[in-house]
Amino acid sequence: YLSETIDVQPAIDHLAALNADRPPTERILLGALFVVLTLGLGFFVVGGFVLLADFVHRVLLISSGSATFGMRLMRIELRRRDGRRFDMSHAIGHTLLFYLAGLFVIAQIVSVIMMAGSPLGRGLHDLPFGSTMINSPA
Repeated sequence: YLSETIDVQPAIDHLAALNADRPPTERILLGALFVVLTLGLGFFVVGGFVLLADFVHRVLLISSGSATFGMRLMRIELRRRDGRRFDMSHAIGHTLLFYLAGLFVIAQIVSVIMMAGSPLGRGLHDLPFGSTMINSPA
């Protein structure tokens, strides 16, 4: 709350005077460039926050109960080769490999073929940890 109002009109007049001698097409192009750059950077920053939030969500939930909310809803869990639940280091590694495999179309195709063709349904990101999905114990 400001005790007095701020007069922004002098700043607006100054900007208008700076651009008064520019042709209208140049002003339109500069305005469009400004919008594209600010929105583009904004989407990039927001996208980074979304990826970070998803990464933290997956790691915390997989390390605490070997399943994300969606996995719990479907009553499935991730388990390690020895049958134990994932700890923090396994959850971080598995999630990193999950994202890395998702970056490449060929890796995704190979993962889908592996999941469909193997009895345990493992993808590429499951191989280093020997992890697999199981139905949640009752």
